[in-house]
Amino acid sequence: MAIQIEQVKLSKNPVHTGESLVISVTIVHHGYLSKSTHLQLSDYTHGELKERGMTDQGGVT
Repeated sequence: MAIQIEQVKLSKNPVHTGESLVISVTIVHHGYLSKSTHLQLSDYTHGELKERGMTDQGGVT
């Protein structure tokens, strides 16, 4: 399965656990594409899909 990290966010941990940061990661994976129809994806340009990793290695050719 192809997975691409889209966004990483570091924030202060609101709970005292001895750790100072919470790391949140947003990923784009091939399963995401299977939920999209051709009509939905046709709104994007090839360049926009490439930036999101949705061409060649990301599953859309």
